[in-house]
Amino acid sequence: MRLFGIVLWGAACLAIIPSATAEEIRWKLAVGDQLDVTLNQKSESSAVCQTIERKTSSEVRLELEWKVTKAQDDQVTLEQTIRRIQMKLQTPTADRSGQVDLDTLADSEKKSRTGLEKKVLKDLQNLVGITAIVEMNTRGEILNVIVAEDDLEKLRQAGSSTPLLKMMSASGLTDLFRQSSFVLPEKEVEAGFEWTNERKSVGPFGPLTLEETFRYDGEKEVDGRTLQTFSLKSTVDRLPDLPPDANPVDPPPELKQLSGDGVFSFDPETGVFLKSATSTTLKSSKGFRDLMVDSTIITNSSMSIQRR
Repeated sequence: MRLFGIVLWGAACLAIIPSATAEEIRWKLAVGDQLDVTLNQKSESSAVCQTIERKTSSEVRLELEWKVTKAQDDQVTLEQTIRRIQMKLQTPTADRSGQVDLDTLADSEKKSRTGLEKKVLKDLQNLVGITAIVEMNTRGEILNVIVAEDDLEKLRQAGSSTPLLKMMSASGLTDLFRQSSFVLPEKEVEAGFEWTNERKSVGPFGPLTLEETFRYDGEKEVDGRTLQTFSLKSTVDRLPDLPPDANPVDPPPELKQLSGDGVFSFDPETGVFLKSATSTTLKSSKGFRDLMVDSTIITNSSMSIQRR
């Protein structure tokens, strides 16, 4: 996912150093702050083999609660708790609709779910209430993510049938936060200022480095509010090579493209990233015998935060 990403953390007050042309932007959280966070992620996939194309899609909506439990110097600690999960999947169904809609809140009293739907819904309901402890600095850099052993056991019991399983792990939650927020620049910034960030990852395509270029686009009036706006462009610095020991009969997928963009709005009055929207495109190819399958996954994610 740029599924589930993935984040996620932070209630905030914005610290502004007065300046006529520039300002230093930082998260500044107070113990006891509580925020409601909504994350949406929609992925559309297509796989083409010769003249045959297969399309699938999935959509997930998470409702989260953030509580600030510690704030000292330039570091804060947050508790993030899952309150509700909604999911839409394209999959074969008994009614031949081809789509399953699940909601851990609305479905809590329903007894009509059967088969795979019932199993996935139960797994999702077991994820509700899971809490992660997140440590971050005032630039938004994640320093540590801790999930209690009891909650880790719930994740393990959910099993592979739950598409959110990887997202809810410590590494998945970290990636999710990075998809919806970013590490702020070290110094004061003016409109037009750009900075870069490198993110290393190891996945089915091998080790790679994602290069992210952020831009501070200045202030913008939205519905009577003065918001600080940012934009993002990302790409892979170098496509990874297939491993030398790859199975020639069934080699791993080969990454062809991984790129993304995004926009972010920070509200200095309430001190939070009011909303964000990112899009990621991943293209890959996989050979099997004399056939080649070309795949494209487009993931659109958004986040909104409200103070209580």
